[in-house]
Amino acid sequence: MLLALARPLLLLAPFIAVALGASHTPPSVEPDTSSFGVRLAALTGAANEPLILLQKARQAAEREQRAETTSDAQAAARARDAFCAALAETPEAAALPWDKWIEMELRNRDALALGLYLASLRAQAPNPLQRAKQLGKRTSPVLVRMAAHRTLWALDPELALQQGRGLVHELPRGTTGMHTRYARVLAEVSSPLAQELLITMAHRDGLESHARVVAIQTLAKTGRVELGADFATIWNASTGDVFTRQQALLATLQLDPVLGERILLKGIPNSDAQPVLQGFVLSLIEARGLTPLPAN
Repeated sequence: MLLALARPLLLLAPFIAVALGASHTPPSVEPDTSSFGVRLAALTGAANEPLILLQKARQAAEREQRAETTSDAQAAARARDAFCAALAETPEAAALPWDKWIEMELRNRDALALGLYLASLRAQAPNPLQRAKQLGKRTSPVLVRMAAHRTLWALDPELALQQGRGLVHELPRGTTGMHTRYARVLAEVSSPLAQELLITMAHRDGLESHARVVAIQTLAKTGRVELGADFATIWNASTGDVFTRQQALLATLQLDPVLGERILLKGIPNSDAQPVLQGFVLSLIEARGLTPLPAN
């Protein structure tokens, strides 16, 4: 039984570390979620009192929301994450009411909800797959949802693929960068199933440009020559999205140089309609020592 629980936790360890780095706004602050959390709990006299630790985590989350300076927000976020980590190390941590606590924080303090969710994984709370499936739905805050999808990919790739297909086809949500974040989650997963979703994202016109670029760049690293034709299609079809088209052409040249150079020489974009792309193509032609064709 212990081995069965330990294996998923080992698979999730790198994902937990990545998600913790994104559990608060300033990306440069890396919360110490192991010994620091235990020391902090000990100083407060609450090492064995989960409810006290939870209350202190909530107070830290509230201080973070009210903070008037970046340094104050960062300090509060570190304390919040430390108290969450300490919760996971209390006696009988696996039996704590994680689902109830997470649900209570989802709407008002999503960073705390994320910290509690990651703590539930470290505590090896039962039913991690069901919890991830629930939190991976579109009703969850984006950061919590991404962490849940990391869990799904670690524990049940087929289920992750099923839920991921729905996520990929959702409309973008304001400035959350949800699809870009999800493309980065997929980039961490060494799985043909994850690559299937990345191909879908790369082709999807209307998706935020950065998400498509992350997908293209990740797929280009796989060395799959046959994907060169996919990227050539994106170069030809994704009119209006200059950045995506540039990355698609670079990926084509990387995976299938013959096809890529054929595209370069097939026709240079019009200088009036597409001056940026024309300059980009001419620079590639020059860099590769090719003979340019006349511009349209």
